[in-house]
Amino acid sequence: MMSSLSRELVFLILQFFDEEKFEETLHKLEQEFGVFLNMKLQFPNLRRSRLRTLINQSLNWQHDLCCDASPYPSIETLYVDHSCQYPNRAWAPSPANNSLLGIKEGAVKMSSLSKQLVFLILQFLNEEKFRESNHKLEQESGVFFNMKYFEDEVHNGNWDEVEKYLSGFTKVEDNRCSMKMFFEIKKQKYLEALDKHDRSKAVDILVKDLKIFATFNEELFKEIAQLSTLENFGENEQLSKYGDTKSARAIMLVELKKLIEANPLFHDKLQFPNLKSSRLRTLINQGTGAW
Repeated sequence: MMSSLSRELVFLILQFFDEEKFEETLHKLEQEFGVFLNMKLQFPNLRRSRLRTLINQSLNWQHDLCCDASPYPSIETLYVDHSCQYPNRAWAPSPANNSLLGIKEGAVKMSSLSKQLVFLILQFLNEEKFRESNHKLEQESGVFFNMKYFEDEVHNGNWDEVEKYLSGFTKVEDNRCSMKMFFEIKKQKYLEALDKHDRSKAVDILVKDLKIFATFNEELFKEIAQLSTLENFGENEQLSKYGDTKSARAIMLVELKKLIEANPLFHDKLQFPNLKSSRLRTLINQGTGAW
């Protein structure tokens, strides 16, 4: 059962999503949380950017524990508690000492918190098992590419979700690695339709999804288009070892992972930061003085 603090945190997160324009994630979390569909609760009246305010208060308080407190709290203390050689005697947050609800001059700027806040929220959503909202936020924010989730969707052949998730991080025209990734996915969709002898669907994919690649490699597009005229596309020499759908997806996934790892747009998005358990709750407790 969700704790009272967790419920309050969800409201703060929903406000953050609204402010950051993460509209799809906002509606997905509303659905998973369930409070608006069944009208159990009314959305509370929150001050603007309330989550950021509380996080800033937590950062300020952590650094105020030091006798030689820095005027610019380190953003790294969002992930691991700040410690110093010479602790101060402060034992609880003191919002009264901070102007504008604990945000002192010199505190970490609000805008610089957004990416780090998304990581904290992703951890919270995962801990609370809001899985759909979690993956939607990964996609909409573009801060973390969840390879395990991507692999599962490819293995399951959920091509619409595979492409939508990928598009949160890159577009076809970004670079050659990105172009090849989208091409391989659409080609696999096309081949699976042919393998099922669903020619109308195959032609639809050819015209709507694959034709765009003709501008990059017209000969390759013509060769792919010709497959729809064969009784069995396995007659094509290059596809003679296609095998079954499961093995074909696995082979394609190996190629996709290589392209993702080689793509400079993904270089800082494949590793989730090392966070203490329930880190967002800890920071909110520090920010409100709830010990």
